[in-house]
Amino acid sequence: MKAIFEKVDLEAGQSLVIRALNLPEFDAPWHFHPEMELTYIIKSRGTRFVGNSIEEFVENDLVLLGSNLPHIWQNPSNQSGRSEAIVVHFSAGMLNNSLLSSPEFATIRQLFEKASYGVAFPPELSKSVGRKLAQMVDADPFGKVLGLMETLQLLATSNEARTLASAGYAHHSTAKDAERMTLVFEYVRQHFRDVIRLDPVANLLHQTPQAFCRYFKKRAKKTFFEFVNEFRIGHASRLLIDTELSITEVCLQSGYSTIPHFNKQFKRLTGLSPTGFRKKHVG
Repeated sequence: MKAIFEKVDLEAGQSLVIRALNLPEFDAPWHFHPEMELTYIIKSRGTRFVGNSIEEFVENDLVLLGSNLPHIWQNPSNQSGRSEAIVVHFSAGMLNNSLLSSPEFATIRQLFEKASYGVAFPPELSKSVGRKLAQMVDADPFGKVLGLMETLQLLATSNEARTLASAGYAHHSTAKDAERMTLVFEYVRQHFRDVIRLDPVANLLHQTPQAFCRYFKKRAKKTFFEFVNEFRIGHASRLLIDTELSITEVCLQSGYSTIPHFNKQFKRLTGLSPTGFRKKHVG
């Protein structure tokens, strides 16, 4: 599968588009686009991938993404009915360089710099912004632009915003790099339940296993098998919340062959045992 370069259809003469989504599940592939993106989750839960960040997402999740930052929200096992979100795409160019460089826009300029790694926001702020975005969906073009400026200023002044991709995360500088990383992502997505070896993955990129390991770590800021493990634990987390499968069944369906190894990796990444995680999120 080739990298998906998503063409965002901005309406003629406009520099932003805001959409309210109501879907059976979020079906966008691993993709990137030059427009910045602000996504607010109204209803759904699953796994969010942003650059080299892998996290659970739930209702009230709010994330700002910079230009050409690869991302995907996955909830294929969603059992809570419809998946609802509000998504804003806008061109960073709508704030021209002279405007962004002005003192009045200093905080928004800093927010845009953080957004190149993806930025997540605290719950109370997310709720407030979510209400504002809902009002913006049916606003006229000027109202949408004004609402976005007010929203960006609100987000820029948050002291609890946190970046998602790790410090030093190397953006895919070319479409070819993005395509290569997408091939790897898709391979892991299709085979994470199996024993994964380096040779077939490296062959996808026409590299030796050693060259592939260097290439992946340089761009993801983690080893390939660290990424595989995070993917598996993300899947296991969703199964623990969304299903009544036993811990053993979750272990096997997430690519682990032994309970002790599964428990060790799960606790290392989440800070909780699988049983403790389920109790915390399901009760």
